[in-house]
Amino acid sequence: MRAANDNKTLDWIEEIGVAKYEHKFTHGTVYAYNKHKCRCEFCKEAKSISNQRAALKKAVVAQGVMV
Repeated sequence: MRAANDNKTLDWIEEIGVAKYEHKFTHGTVYAYNKHKCRCEFCKEAKSISNQRAALKKAVVAQGVMV
């Protein structure tokens, strides 16, 4: 697998034998951030929101309230 020249680009090409395919991620997703494919502001914001939601859910569960 090789990344594109631009680190903020989500396009990458993985070579399997002689066949090549291109996989594109969507900006603003936690998936792209977690897979280390993108560090743009949209993906960072998505990860931040995801972390906030997880912390809120953990606090609610700790109080014994079902969501």
